[in-house]
Amino acid sequence: MKGEEIKPDPERLDYILKEQQILAATLIPVEDRAAQLGDVVIVDYQGELISKEGAEEGADDEIETDGLSAEDFQLDLEEDQFIPGFIAGIVGMEPDDIKEIEVSFPEDYGMEDLAGRGVKFKITLHEIKERELPELTDEFIQTISSYDTLDALREAMEKQFIEEADNKTADNKKRELVKVLVDATEVELPETLIDQESTYLVNQAAMQLQQQGLDVNQFMTKEMVDNMKERSRPDAIFQVKSDLVIQAIGEKEELQVDEKELRVKVKELMQELKGQNPKRSRVESVIYEDMFRNLVVDFLLENNDFEMVPAGTLAPAEEAESDEAASEATVEVVAETTETDEEE
Repeated sequence: MKGEEIKPDPERLDYILKEQQILAATLIPVEDRAAQLGDVVIVDYQGELISKEGAEEGADDEIETDGLSAEDFQLDLEEDQFIPGFIAGIVGMEPDDIKEIEVSFPEDYGMEDLAGRGVKFKITLHEIKERELPELTDEFIQTISSYDTLDALREAMEKQFIEEADNKTADNKKRELVKVLVDATEVELPETLIDQESTYLVNQAAMQLQQQGLDVNQFMTKEMVDNMKERSRPDAIFQVKSDLVIQAIGEKEELQVDEKELRVKVKELMQELKGQNPKRSRVESVIYEDMFRNLVVDFLLENNDFEMVPAGTLAPAEEAESDEAASEATVEVVAETTETDEEE
Protein backbone atom coordinates (compact mmCIF):
# COMPACT_ATOMS: atom_id res chain seq x y z
CA MET A 1 0.00 0.00 0.00
CA LYS A 2 1.01 3.59 -0.52
CA GLY A 3 0.76 6.44 1.94
CA GLU A 4 1.55 10.12 1.59
CA GLU A 5 4.44 11.26 3.75
CA ILE A 6 4.17 14.75 5.21
CA LYS A 7 7.42 16.53 5.87
CA PRO A 8 7.79 19.69 7.98
CA ASP A 9 8.19 22.93 6.05
CA PRO A 10 11.74 24.17 6.78
CA GLU A 11 10.62 27.78 6.17
CA ARG A 12 7.56 27.69 8.42
CA LEU A 13 9.25 29.08 11.53
CA ASP A 14 10.91 31.87 9.56
CA TYR A 15 7.49 32.82 8.17
CA ILE A 16 5.94 32.86 11.67
CA LEU A 17 8.78 34.97 13.05
CA LYS A 18 8.48 37.40 10.15
CA GLU A 19 4.75 37.80 10.91
CA GLN A 20 5.57 38.56 14.55
CA GLN A 21 8.15 41.13 13.47
CA ILE A 22 5.59 42.81 11.22
CA LEU A 23 3.04 42.91 14.05
CA ALA A 24 5.59 44.52 16.35
CA ALA A 25 7.00 46.88 13.71
CA THR A 26 7.21 50.63 14.15
CA LEU A 27 5.65 52.73 11.35
CA ILE A 28 8.07 55.41 10.18
CA PRO A 29 6.74 58.32 8.03
CA VAL A 30 8.28 58.54 4.52
CA GLU A 31 8.43 61.83 2.61
CA ASP A 32 11.26 61.47 0.10
CA ARG A 33 9.94 58.76 -2.20
CA ALA A 34 6.87 57.31 -3.84
CA ALA A 35 4.73 54.53 -2.35
CA GLN A 36 5.97 50.99 -2.94
CA LEU A 37 4.86 47.46 -2.10
CA GLY A 38 5.29 46.72 1.60
CA ASP A 39 4.44 50.27 2.67
CA VAL A 40 1.48 51.35 4.76
CA VAL A 41 -0.45 54.32 3.36
CA ILE A 42 -3.24 56.61 4.53
CA VAL A 43 -5.69 57.40 1.72
CA ASP A 44 -9.11 58.75 0.90
CA TYR A 45 -10.96 57.00 -1.89
CA GLN A 46 -14.32 57.46 -3.56
CA GLY A 47 -15.64 54.72 -5.82
CA GLU A 48 -18.35 54.88 -8.46
CA LEU A 49 -19.77 51.90 -10.31
CA ILE A 50 -19.24 51.97 -14.05
CA SER A 51 -22.63 51.55 -15.71
CA LYS A 52 -23.15 48.40 -17.71
CA GLU A 53 -23.42 48.91 -21.42
CA GLY A 54 -27.07 49.37 -22.39
CA ALA A 55 -28.26 49.62 -18.76
CA GLU A 56 -31.15 51.94 -17.98
CA GLU A 57 -30.51 55.11 -16.02
CA GLY A 58 -30.78 54.48 -12.28
CA ALA A 59 -30.32 50.72 -12.67
CA ASP A 60 -27.59 50.73 -9.98
CA ASP A 61 -29.44 52.91 -7.48
CA GLU A 62 -30.42 49.97 -5.27
CA ILE A 63 -26.91 48.51 -5.06
CA GLU A 64 -25.16 48.98 -1.71
CA THR A 65 -21.98 50.98 -2.43
CA ASP A 66 -21.06 52.41 1.00
CA GLY A 67 -17.93 50.25 1.07
CA LEU A 68 -16.60 51.95 -2.08
CA SER A 69 -15.62 55.12 -0.22
CA ALA A 70 -13.53 55.89 2.88
CA GLU A 71 -11.51 58.68 4.46
CA ASP A 72 -8.14 58.44 6.25
CA PHE A 73 -8.08 54.73 5.49
CA GLN A 74 -4.93 52.84 6.48
CA LEU A 75 -3.98 50.30 3.85
CA ASP A 76 -1.16 47.77 3.57
CA LEU A 77 0.31 47.82 0.08
CA GLU A 78 0.29 44.08 -0.44
CA GLU A 79 -0.60 42.60 -3.82
CA ASP A 80 -3.41 40.38 -2.48
CA GLN A 81 -5.14 43.20 -0.61
CA PHE A 82 -8.36 44.88 -1.70
CA ILE A 83 -9.77 44.73 -5.26
CA PRO A 84 -7.33 43.46 -7.93
CA GLY A 85 -5.56 46.47 -9.46
CA PHE A 86 -6.30 48.84 -6.57
CA ILE A 87 -2.93 48.39 -4.85
CA ALA A 88 -1.06 48.61 -8.15
CA GLY A 89 -2.82 51.93 -8.76
CA ILE A 90 -1.46 53.38 -5.51
CA VAL A 91 2.12 52.17 -5.98
CA GLY A 92 4.12 55.08 -7.40
CA MET A 93 1.94 57.81 -5.88
CA GLU A 94 3.47 60.44 -3.59
CA PRO A 95 1.92 62.34 -0.66
CA ASP A 96 -0.86 64.73 -1.76
CA ASP A 97 -1.15 63.00 -5.17
CA ILE A 98 -4.68 62.52 -6.53
CA LYS A 99 -5.30 59.77 -9.04
CA GLU A 100 -8.21 58.08 -10.79
CA ILE A 101 -8.11 54.36 -11.63
CA GLU A 102 -10.54 51.84 -13.05
CA VAL A 103 -10.64 48.29 -11.67
CA SER A 104 -13.11 45.41 -11.62
CA PHE A 105 -14.47 43.20 -8.88
CA PRO A 106 -13.71 39.49 -9.38
CA GLU A 107 -16.43 37.43 -11.04
CA ASP A 108 -16.69 35.31 -7.88
CA TYR A 109 -16.93 38.30 -5.52
CA GLY A 110 -19.07 37.61 -2.46
CA MET A 111 -21.63 40.37 -3.17
CA GLU A 112 -23.49 39.26 -6.28
CA ASP A 113 -24.48 42.83 -7.29
CA LEU A 114 -20.80 43.82 -7.45
CA ALA A 115 -19.33 40.62 -8.92
CA GLY A 116 -17.59 41.38 -12.20
CA ARG A 117 -18.55 45.08 -12.07
CA GLY A 118 -16.13 47.83 -13.03
CA VAL A 119 -15.44 50.66 -10.58
CA LYS A 120 -13.82 54.07 -11.04
CA PHE A 121 -11.90 55.19 -7.96
CA LYS A 122 -10.60 58.63 -7.10
CA ILE A 123 -7.69 58.18 -4.67
CA THR A 124 -5.98 60.85 -2.56
CA LEU A 125 -2.74 59.76 -0.90
CA HIS A 126 -2.06 61.53 2.41
CA GLU A 127 0.80 59.62 4.06
CA ILE A 128 3.35 56.92 3.32
CA LYS A 129 4.86 54.88 6.13
CA GLU A 130 7.36 52.06 6.12
CA ARG A 131 7.77 49.36 8.71
CA GLU A 132 10.87 49.26 10.85
CA LEU A 133 11.08 45.65 12.00
CA PRO A 134 12.54 44.72 15.38
CA GLU A 135 15.65 42.56 15.24
CA LEU A 136 15.35 38.85 16.02
CA THR A 137 17.15 39.11 19.33
CA ASP A 138 16.67 36.96 22.41
CA GLU A 139 14.99 39.96 24.02
CA PHE A 140 12.41 40.13 21.23
CA ILE A 141 11.79 36.37 21.48
CA GLN A 142 11.01 36.81 25.18
CA THR A 143 8.26 39.34 24.31
CA ILE A 144 6.46 36.98 21.91
CA SER A 145 6.97 33.59 23.54
CA SER A 146 7.75 31.75 26.77
CA TYR A 147 11.30 31.01 25.60
CA ASP A 148 14.42 32.89 26.67
CA THR A 149 16.41 32.58 23.46
CA LEU A 150 15.86 32.30 19.72
CA ASP A 151 17.78 29.02 19.68
CA ALA A 152 15.50 27.54 22.36
CA LEU A 153 12.39 28.65 20.48
CA ARG A 154 13.70 27.28 17.20
CA GLU A 155 14.56 23.91 18.75
CA ALA A 156 11.13 23.57 20.40
CA MET A 157 9.17 24.67 17.33
CA GLU A 158 11.11 22.43 14.97
CA LYS A 159 10.41 19.49 17.28
CA GLN A 160 6.70 20.43 17.29
CA PHE A 161 6.60 20.71 13.48
CA ILE A 162 8.20 17.26 13.14
CA GLU A 163 5.62 15.76 15.51
CA GLU A 164 2.77 17.41 13.59
CA ALA A 165 4.12 16.11 10.28
CA ASP A 166 4.55 12.60 11.71
CA ASN A 167 0.97 12.65 13.04
CA LYS A 168 -0.37 13.75 9.65
CA THR A 169 1.64 10.99 7.96
CA ALA A 170 0.20 8.44 10.40
CA ASP A 171 -3.32 9.75 9.74
CA ASN A 172 -2.73 9.42 5.98
CA LYS A 173 -1.64 5.80 6.42
CA LYS A 174 -4.69 5.00 8.57
CA ARG A 175 -7.06 6.69 6.12
CA GLU A 176 -5.54 4.86 3.15
CA LEU A 177 -5.59 1.55 5.01
CA VAL A 178 -9.28 1.85 5.91
CA LYS A 179 -10.18 2.93 2.36
CA VAL A 180 -8.37 -0.03 0.84
CA LEU A 181 -10.16 -2.42 3.20
CA VAL A 182 -13.56 -0.87 2.47
CA ASP A 183 -13.00 -0.93 -1.30
CA ALA A 184 -11.95 -4.59 -1.14
CA THR A 185 -14.98 -5.66 0.89
CA GLU A 186 -18.36 -6.46 -0.60
CA VAL A 187 -21.28 -6.31 1.79
CA GLU A 188 -24.95 -5.45 1.40
CA LEU A 189 -25.79 -2.75 3.90
CA PRO A 190 -29.24 -2.44 5.48
CA GLU A 191 -30.85 0.86 4.48
CA THR A 192 -31.63 1.52 8.14
CA LEU A 193 -27.91 1.68 9.01
CA ILE A 194 -27.19 4.05 6.12
CA ASP A 195 -30.11 6.28 7.12
CA GLN A 196 -28.97 6.36 10.76
CA GLU A 197 -25.45 7.40 9.76
CA SER A 198 -26.73 10.01 7.29
CA THR A 199 -28.93 11.49 10.00
CA TYR A 200 -25.95 11.57 12.37
CA LEU A 201 -23.79 13.39 9.81
CA VAL A 202 -26.52 15.97 9.19
CA ASN A 203 -26.93 16.50 12.95
CA GLN A 204 -23.18 17.01 13.28
CA ALA A 205 -23.27 19.63 10.52
CA ALA A 206 -26.18 21.39 12.23
CA MET A 207 -24.34 21.44 15.56
CA GLN A 208 -21.31 23.04 13.90
CA LEU A 209 -23.53 25.74 12.40
CA GLN A 210 -25.10 26.38 15.81
CA GLN A 211 -21.65 26.73 17.37
CA GLN A 212 -20.99 29.45 14.80
CA GLY A 213 -24.01 31.34 16.11
CA LEU A 214 -26.49 30.41 13.36
CA ASP A 215 -30.11 29.55 14.13
CA VAL A 216 -30.48 26.33 12.15
CA ASN A 217 -34.21 26.18 12.84
CA GLN A 218 -34.70 29.22 10.62
CA PHE A 219 -33.34 27.72 7.42
CA MET A 220 -33.08 23.94 7.86
CA THR A 221 -36.38 22.92 6.30
CA LYS A 222 -37.40 19.29 5.82
CA GLU A 223 -36.47 19.61 2.15
CA MET A 224 -33.01 20.93 3.02
CA VAL A 225 -32.45 18.18 5.59
CA ASP A 226 -33.46 15.56 3.02
CA ASN A 227 -31.04 17.08 0.50
CA MET A 228 -28.24 17.12 3.07
CA LYS A 229 -28.90 13.48 3.92
CA GLU A 230 -28.78 12.55 0.25
CA ARG A 231 -25.49 14.39 -0.25
CA SER A 232 -24.01 12.74 2.83
CA ARG A 233 -25.07 9.26 1.68
CA PRO A 234 -21.66 8.29 0.14
CA ASP A 235 -19.88 9.30 3.37
CA ALA A 236 -22.47 7.44 5.43
CA ILE A 237 -22.02 4.28 3.37
CA PHE A 238 -18.25 4.49 3.73
CA GLN A 239 -18.48 5.03 7.50
CA VAL A 240 -20.93 2.17 8.08
CA LYS A 241 -18.92 -0.16 5.88
CA SER A 242 -15.64 0.75 7.57
CA ASP A 243 -17.19 0.23 11.02
CA LEU A 244 -18.33 -3.26 10.02
CA VAL A 245 -14.95 -4.16 8.52
CA ILE A 246 -13.08 -2.90 11.59
CA GLN A 247 -15.44 -4.79 13.88
CA ALA A 248 -15.04 -8.03 11.93
CA ILE A 249 -11.24 -7.81 11.86
CA GLY A 250 -11.08 -7.03 15.57
CA GLU A 251 -13.24 -10.03 16.43
CA LYS A 252 -11.28 -12.33 14.10
CA GLU A 253 -7.98 -11.27 15.68
CA GLU A 254 -9.52 -11.37 19.18
CA LEU A 255 -8.37 -7.83 19.98
CA GLN A 256 -9.51 -6.48 23.33
CA VAL A 257 -9.78 -2.91 24.62
CA ASP A 258 -7.94 -2.33 27.90
CA GLU A 259 -10.78 -2.09 30.43
CA LYS A 260 -8.72 -0.08 32.93
CA GLU A 261 -7.81 2.50 30.30
CA LEU A 262 -11.45 2.60 29.18
CA ARG A 263 -12.65 3.36 32.71
CA VAL A 264 -10.08 6.14 33.09
CA LYS A 265 -11.11 7.78 29.79
CA VAL A 266 -14.81 7.50 30.66
CA LYS A 267 -14.20 9.10 34.05
CA GLU A 268 -12.22 11.96 32.49
CA LEU A 269 -14.85 12.69 29.85
CA MET A 270 -17.72 12.48 32.33
CA GLN A 271 -15.88 15.07 34.41
CA GLU A 272 -15.43 17.34 31.37
CA LEU A 273 -19.13 17.02 30.52
CA LYS A 274 -20.24 17.66 34.08
CA GLY A 275 -23.35 19.82 34.05
CA GLN A 276 -24.55 18.47 30.71
CA ASN A 277 -25.92 15.30 32.32
CA PRO A 278 -24.60 12.87 29.69
CA LYS A 279 -25.59 9.21 29.78
CA ARG A 280 -22.67 7.23 31.13
CA SER A 281 -23.59 4.27 28.93
CA ARG A 282 -23.51 6.49 25.85
CA VAL A 283 -20.17 8.06 26.82
CA GLU A 284 -18.68 4.62 27.49
CA SER A 285 -19.99 3.31 24.17
CA VAL A 286 -18.48 6.20 22.17
CA ILE A 287 -15.09 5.92 23.87
CA TYR A 288 -15.06 2.13 23.52
CA GLU A 289 -15.81 2.32 19.80
CA ASP A 290 -13.04 4.89 19.30
CA MET A 291 -10.51 2.85 21.28
CA PHE A 292 -11.48 -0.39 19.52
CA ARG A 293 -11.17 1.24 16.10
CA ASN A 294 -7.72 2.63 16.92
CA LEU A 295 -6.67 -0.75 18.30
CA VAL A 296 -7.62 -2.54 15.09
CA VAL A 297 -6.13 0.08 12.80
CA ASP A 298 -2.85 0.09 14.75
CA PHE A 299 -2.78 -3.72 14.51
CA LEU A 300 -3.23 -3.53 10.75
CA LEU A 301 -0.56 -0.85 10.42
CA GLU A 302 1.92 -3.06 12.25
CA ASN A 303 1.16 -5.98 9.93
CA ASN A 304 1.13 -4.21 6.56
CA ASP A 305 3.92 -2.57 4.59
CA PHE A 306 3.59 0.95 3.24
CA GLU A 307 5.43 2.63 0.42
CA MET A 308 5.69 6.27 1.44
CA VAL A 309 5.28 8.80 -1.37
CA PRO A 310 5.48 12.62 -1.34
CA ALA A 311 2.41 14.60 -0.28
CA GLY A 312 0.01 15.22 -3.14
CA THR A 313 1.18 12.16 -5.09
CA LEU A 314 -1.88 9.99 -4.60
CA ALA A 315 -4.88 10.88 -6.77
CA PRO A 316 -8.32 9.33 -6.15
CA ALA A 317 -7.96 7.17 -9.26
CA GLU A 318 -4.65 5.78 -8.05
CA GLU A 319 -5.86 4.75 -4.61
CA ALA A 320 -7.53 1.65 -6.03
CA GLU A 321 -4.11 0.23 -6.93
CA SER A 322 -3.74 -1.00 -3.35
CA ASP A 323 -6.70 -3.41 -3.58
CA GLU A 324 -4.43 -6.42 -4.04
CA ALA A 325 -2.58 -5.67 -0.83
CA ALA A 326 -5.86 -5.49 1.05
CA SER A 327 -7.26 -8.76 -0.28
CA GLU A 328 -5.21 -10.75 2.25
CA ALA A 329 -6.78 -8.79 5.10
CA THR A 330 -10.34 -9.04 3.80
CA VAL A 331 -12.70 -10.91 6.10
CA GLU A 332 -16.32 -11.89 5.85
CA VAL A 333 -18.57 -9.15 7.12
CA VAL A 334 -22.18 -9.55 8.16
CA ALA A 335 -24.21 -6.34 8.44
CA GLU A 336 -26.85 -6.47 11.14
CA THR A 337 -29.17 -3.79 12.44
CA THR A 338 -28.84 -3.50 16.19
CA GLU A 339 -30.61 -1.34 18.73
CA THR A 340 -28.31 1.40 19.90
CA ASP A 341 -28.63 4.66 21.75
CA GLU A 342 -29.76 7.40 19.42
CA GLU A 343 -26.72 9.14 17.88
CA GLU A 344 -26.46 12.71 18.97
